[in-house]
Amino acid sequence: MTSPTSTLYETIGGVDAVRAAVDDFYVTVLADPRLAHYFEGVDVNRVKAHQVRLFTGLLGGPEAYEGMGLAAAHQPLHIPPDDYELVVGHLVATLQKFAVGDEVIAAFGAAATAVRPDIVDQGLVQADGGH
Repeated sequence: MTSPTSTLYETIGGVDAVRAAVDDFYVTVLADPRLAHYFEGVDVNRVKAHQVRLFTGLLGGPEAYEGMGLAAAHQPLHIPPDDYELVVGHLVATLQKFAVGDEVIAAFGAAATAVRPDIVDQGLVQADGGH
């Protein structure tokens, strides 16, 4: 539980905690044969640095994400809904592994729901019947 003056970012331990979680998350994602192909030829360290800034901002920390827009970065990949759900599942498992608490998991869940249309190929959503 956070105090009235602390952010979720401070509650989980700041940038070191965010970096550790992002590193662990990408170990899992890159080991998943259903997802690893999205990162072929990609500078994963650069992606992780962007992710740290994105997560930091989401949790109320000092770094604001200033990278490429989520839609611009992800739409060329034509990510289907099932792959997006795999990534979200890996993220939730990582957060649970780091015992961040339900409040943090809920914040990430809300963010994942909000950005889903920017990341998932909407043509594939329609072809899948909206799932």
